[in-house]
Amino acid sequence: MEPWSIFATVMALYLLAAMTPGPNLLVTVQASISGGRGSGLSVVLGIVVASVIWAAGSLLGLNLLFALAPWLHGAMMIAGGAFLIWMGLNLLRSAWRPPVIRSDGDLPSRPSGWRGFRQGLLVNLANAKSAAFYSSLFAVSVPPEAPGWLVAALVGAVGLGAGGWYGSMALLVTLPPMARLYRRAERGLTALSGFVFMGFGVKLLAGRT
Repeated sequence: MEPWSIFATVMALYLLAAMTPGPNLLVTVQASISGGRGSGLSVVLGIVVASVIWAAGSLLGLNLLFALAPWLHGAMMIAGGAFLIWMGLNLLRSAWRPPVIRSDGDLPSRPSGWRGFRQGLLVNLANAKSAAFYSSLFAVSVPPEAPGWLVAALVGAVGLGAGGWYGSMALLVTLPPMARLYRRAERGLTALSGFVFMGFGVKLLAGRT
């Protein structure tokens, strides 16, 4: 295949996978509607950095490393599953607290900046199945003799694709109608997010067995 055909194929498959609901989308939406646009975009930046790390690592032989040291992949899955469960428990604890009284039209004050970035980064890195996805995608689609510029273009495009998709979701859910909807069901949605995060964590741990 021509390099540009390889590029188009890989990116089409990546974007389809990114648009599938998962931990990245959930943490973006939850941070955005609970903490505002700045909080959501900070999370997105962390997701972008982690996506670039996964893509670069896979193209540079991360799958070979896991093949040589299967215990490393297993350890990552256990740590990742435990982290997602911990996040879910924190959300459930937050939902159990009495609601914060605030003026109409205000979103709750939540930390943004570094904390949001760290949350997005860790949620993406915690999902060790991302390593399997990227490794499989690139192993099938990108030949070993692919030129260096194609490898660099794919890594950069993965970052841009993640930023574009999750950034759009962060902006969408902070529109006034979505903010009003969130205020009506804040505790229920927070609890639901907690259960979903715990489900992702349990699923990751179950995949280890």
